[in-house]
Amino acid sequence: MSEFAVVQTRFETIPAELLADVLTKQGAMTHPDAMVAIRRHQGILWDHFDRPQAEAVQTTLAEQGYGVKLVRTDAIPKLGEPRNIRWFELDDEELRIPVGIHGETISVPWHNLFVISLNRVAEVTRREVSERTQMSSSSTSGLSIARDTHPRYQKRSKLIDVLDLICLDKDKAVHYLRLPSNELSFGRIMGEGTNLSRFERFLVIIEYCVHHAPDAIVSPETRKVLVTRQETMLEVDGDAMHAIQEESIINRNRWLLFQAINQ
Repeated sequence: MSEFAVVQTRFETIPAELLADVLTKQGAMTHPDAMVAIRRHQGILWDHFDRPQAEAVQTTLAEQGYGVKLVRTDAIPKLGEPRNIRWFELDDEELRIPVGIHGETISVPWHNLFVISLNRVAEVTRREVSERTQMSSSSTSGLSIARDTHPRYQKRSKLIDVLDLICLDKDKAVHYLRLPSNELSFGRIMGEGTNLSRFERFLVIIEYCVHHAPDAIVSPETRKVLVTRQETMLEVDGDAMHAIQEESIINRNRWLLFQAINQ
């Protein structure tokens, strides 16, 4: 049986509670499942409907003024995990991305760059916290101090700006690339001799890509950071919902690629 998806046709925010209510009533799922779906399916509101459910969700949202349409699930491109790269070569005609381990590159013409998407990922670390001591007493041994030998760990998440690019090389192979702002070899990409900070150099790279690939879909988050010039790089307790966050980024990039293909 064919599966269908409901996708947004423009950049706009549908209130979470409204969307959860629609998915719950029309999409035959529980409210908690609907809230998870909203977090994971950015741009693609849900892609495992049968046709009557998809039509009901699409009609309800369209009647409230939101830009949505129904498409077959298999019409939406699939993406695996992005490949992290720490450098590439830029010029006016193309970008050249590294392959292998000896510095070889593949050429990507600028008109084959489809998606430019700034995202924020959680880099999760954990550290062992100090051991605990317990005091106890007994009538025979008096007061004693015992140490807890079971290690305890605290998770911390650092939120990092990354640039995701989806492109097609000259041999028609698709590449889903990720450039982490905190790991890029800026000297290799841009050369030395600049007083710009790492984040300012990261913005220069984004601007270069946006300028040279005018046909690419550029996410609103990307355009916003080029205006605000604000770096994320902050730390929070816990794992920052790392798994859901990554899945939602991949789904959003699938949606952006779908827009690029169909524009």
